Amino acid sequence: MNKLIFVIASCFALLTNINIATATENVQVGGFVRAAGAVSDNESKYMERVDNKGDFGYTHFGMTVSADIDDRWSAAGQIFGTGAEENYAMVVDWAYVTFRAYEEVTWNMGKMKYPNLIVSEYYDIGLAYPWISPPEEVYRIEVLGPSLSYEAFSGAKINYQNAFGDIEVLASLYGGGTALEKEKMTNMGGAVLSMGTDSFKVRAAYNQSRLIVLPGSERESELSDKTQSVASFGLNFDIAGIVGYYEYAKGEVEDVDEVTTEASYFTLGYRFGGFMPHVTVAEFETENKLGQESIAYGIKYLMSPSASFKMEYKLIKPVERKDSEPTENPAGHFEEVPDEKEVAIFKIAVDVVF
Repeated sequence: MNKLIFVIASCFALLTNINIATATENVQVGGFVRAAGAVSDNESKYMERVDNKGDFGYTHFGMTVSADIDDRWSAAGQIFGTGAEENYAMVVDWAYVTFRAYEEVTWNMGKMKYPNLIVSEYYDIGLAYPWISPPEEVYRIEVLGPSLSYEAFSGAKINYQNAFGDIEVLASLYGGGTALEKEKMTNMGGAVLSMGTDSFKVRAAYNQSRLIVLPGSERESELSDKTQSVASFGLNFDIAGIVGYYEYAKGEVEDVDEVTTEASYFTLGYRFGGFMPHVTVAEFETENKLGQESIAYGIKYLMSPSASFKMEYKLIKPVERKDSEPTENPAGHFEEVPDEKEVAIFKIAVDVVF
């Protein structure tokens, strides 16, 4: 009897080891780290954190795990911690499963990165783009009203991807919802169309949802339970060392014209050796004239294929909101109206992927 138990246990252990080994072979682990800081020449906080005392909230860490379950199914997820949160608390940034219905058609379900803007799906991976962080005129998320971008959404997405000669086409339809600090978006639906070659790409997208402003937030009665929409268009190119990005986005809330927001930026850079100096002009404005204009000068140095060093100097001209309330940002992305008409912000960062 003891021999029989020993044989059964040995077979079970062998099968378990085989399954673990097979699973391990199908699992891929990677991640990224950013060490970054910023300081301005003004005491009014910019983006809720940067002032003349300095800030290291741009520092963050992420780890990604993905696995092929079989020929059709796969799963992936990412945990993420940032200096913008106390104690760098780790959260599930995204996690979803993928089903490949056909060679060109896939279906995702779970929590996914927002897909509409050029870099929104890899917003936190600084090595992938020239700036220290994408221009906040378009990419700021925590805004009461029509946010032009989101970190992620929970729901489902269907994708069609195919190549026609040198041109690759990606079309996606998605639905679900997401939540921010002051509001949540329900009944979300969107579409994305991207096409291009290795050196030139264009992207157009549309998103619509039901805006629910959380109790206690300013303008709750005015904005809550309204339909909001965001339309965007962008392009980027990398030709003979010349690198460029352009994006435009417009957000609207049903029957509340004064929060209608338009934003855009244009970046031009030149790559030589491991260096890429670049300049970015950006602006955003709402119907009630809250806004800002900026110009940023930066340089990215590629230390290795998996690490970069960046510096950036940005000059911002905030536009004061008309009839602003004390609880609202009164000028641009500043918490208070700056004493100076132009505010300078200096950033430095090291980005690493592994």
